Amino acid sequence: MPSPVRANLGPSIKLGGYSAPLPFRFTAGMLWHTSPVFDSGLDVNLPSDGDPYVSFGIEGHMSFDRERRQGFVRLGYNQKNGRDVDGLAGLTASAGLDLSAFRLDYAWAPIGDLGMHNRVTLAFRF
Repeated sequence: MPSPVRANLGPSIKLGGYSAPLPFRFTAGMLWHTSPVFDSGLDVNLPSDGDPYVSFGIEGHMSFDRERRQGFVRLGYNQKNGRDVDGLAGLTASAGLDLSAFRLDYAWAPIGDLGMHNRVTLAFRF
């Protein structure tokens, strides 16, 4: 199991005569290699300034050849995003291609009354 993550350790932020503590957050997660082509993950988040929440997901991957060319399909749910918003706001989906020299990823997430959030990422290796 990976090491837990602690975010924002340190003294308070000060601006003039005002001081505010950093929002501390503790996160722990697990990854299961469910099968040779599927991985599953679970994260537990304990923020100091909000309610605890859980995130989980599954990823399917397929290799095209021996040169690290792969395709990915992912589906997940983040309980924090699903609270207080109607519809499928906590659900996310994505797909990606890793073609050695570059990687292309697409992600989709509904955001309640605001509609859908779409993100495309193109990364190059050099």
